[in-house]
Amino acid sequence: VVDRRPRPGESEIHGASRTPALVDVALDVDVDRYVKLYLATVEGP
Repeated sequence: VVDRRPRPGESEIHGASRTPALVDVALDVDVDRYVKLYLATVEGP
């Protein structure tokens, strides 16, 4: 997790201003589906 909110003086430190980052936040998870996806990813093809 990275806090990309601009801080006072940040543009002077980094030399340019940035556009605000778009963020997706998960508020819930389908545990069974997540575990199956995770195991399939770890196990590989």
